[in-house]
Amino acid sequence: MSITEYPLRLVLLPVLWGIIVLFLSGIPGNNIQGVPLLNFNHADKVAHFIMYFVFCILLIYGFQESGRKNQFHSYIYAVSIAIAYGIVMELLQHYVFINRNGNIYDILANSAGAFTALFVFNPVMKLLDKTKYYFR
Repeated sequence: MSITEYPLRLVLLPVLWGIIVLFLSGIPGNNIQGVPLLNFNHADKVAHFIMYFVFCILLIYGFQESGRKNQFHSYIYAVSIAIAYGIVMELLQHYVFINRNGNIYDILANSAGAFTALFVFNPVMKLLDKTKYYFR
């Protein structure tokens, strides 16, 4: 399947989520300190985990729905993209964004979120399929 044949709806959600992650990663660090929702120990690591968990789920879903026959390849592509994107965001935070610093622990939190998505993708999809019948 070429990129021109790839359904836009399968690309749109991961791209939009990637833009949201880019925006959140670029917010100056002194603006984040006052957010009450993020006022607990290691809140930033939890936020990193969740952002990349969702990103990887959206990528896996896009690859699966595109008709890829090999589920393993979909997982490898998705986790590779998510981890690479997380590394790029940390480099941007360290060298480009104002009042931000990237570090290895954030990369580990990003990667943990992406890898966790691999293990919960199928159960989550099965659960969503079951709930479709209840909410018709």
